[in-house]
Amino acid sequence: EQLLETKYGSVPLAIVRPSIVTAAESIPFPGWVDNMNGATGVIAGIGNGFIRVLKVKNNLVGDFIPVDYPINLLIAVAWLFGS
Repeated sequence: EQLLETKYGSVPLAIVRPSIVTAAESIPFPGWVDNMNGATGVIAGIGNGFIRVLKVKNNLVGDFIPVDYPINLLIAVAWLFGS
């Protein structure tokens, strides 16, 4: 980010870094995913009963966000910077 800002400071720059992206809330339809990698696979495994125990640190926060939100944000940011 700093390198882009330093080297291309005159070009409009927006960096979008969403949290852990999961299945869609509504678009194209609820629960849509294109793969089972990462957190989506873990969530599916828990939901199906394949994963019954998961070792986690209880003082940490896992921020999950449906894929609809960062995609809509990317479109809005591109529109804002492009106009």
